[in-house]
Amino acid sequence: MNAYPIYARVFFPEDAGLDGVVITLAVFAIAYLARPVGAVASGHFGDRIGRRGALLVSASIISVALLLNGLLPSEASIGVFAPIALFLLRVAMGFAVGGEYSGISPPPSTSWSRRSPAGGPTPLAGG
Repeated sequence: MNAYPIYARVFFPEDAGLDGVVITLAVFAIAYLARPVGAVASGHFGDRIGRRGALLVSASIISVALLLNGLLPSEASIGVFAPIALFLLRVAMGFAVGGEYSGISPPPSTSWSRRSPAGGPTPLAGG
């Protein structure tokens, strides 16, 4: 089931109609555009503070943004701030998901076993 019509009804004015669905899809698309930016930023901080720290920061950002997304009041309650907050939370989630991708994927040098006679991955080394 697609959540786009539900998001459009809750976060955009009732008279928006199909425009509300299109704007909702645009908000979700912009979150995908934030992923490469998050990957670059997380990669930079992962090099500085370690991949584990960068991964914990991005997981925390996703958790907080998802919680706030669930607690976000409707457009009828807070007006124009609802779609703006939805946009910002979705961008934060996209940024953090991009950070998780770069934090989870190990560099190629860590996946090779030095004890292997051929220099490649071995089944026992988990590579």
